[in-house]
Amino acid sequence: MSYGQMIQFINIQKDKYFTLLIKAEALVISIYQEYIKVREY
Repeated sequence: MSYGQMIQFINIQKDKYFTLLIKAEALVISIYQEYIKVREY
C-alpha cells in the first residue's frame, strides 16, 4: 500500500466514522426531544 493509498483509505474511514457520528447525534437529539415531550405531560 503506497502512501497515497494509505491517506485515501484513512480519509474514507474518517468519512464513514463522521457519517455514523452525525447519525448517532441525530438519533440522540430525537430521543431527547421525545423525552422532553413526555416530561411536559
